[in-house]
Amino acid sequence: MREVEFRAWDKRRNWMLYDGDSCGYVEVEKHEVDVINLILSKGYHEDLTFLQFTGLLDKDDCGIYEGDIISGISNQNLEVVFHQGSFGVFVKMRVSFHTEELKPLFTALHCYDSEDLEVIGNVFENPGLLNY
Repeated sequence: MREVEFRAWDKRRNWMLYDGDSCGYVEVEKHEVDVINLILSKGYHEDLTFLQFTGLLDKDDCGIYEGDIISGISNQNLEVVFHQGSFGVFVKMRVSFHTEELKPLFTALHCYDSEDLEVIGNVFENPGLLNY
């Protein structure tokens, strides 16, 4: 069974919380859903945005999480999102051969070779890296 792992963005302090970090509320252990339930039950969740691990590693063996910005797909820097039950990215694609218009198309991460992907930042700390 796949482990469910999280990290959290602390909106009040503007920093990312990783395994074992203290957010001033409780210790955040990415493997313990009970800790997340405790945070939610105490009302601390308004300060935190939880980001789930996708289960994939990039070419440098770095874990890929929701909210990460990755490169290696269609020469675009893209945000990892959870959409319709899957982790993926919205890739800008031409809608037809007759136009240059680009529209976002959701593609699941498992459709790509993770050896081609690289985590280059995240949307909280590095929003300028996104290609919009």
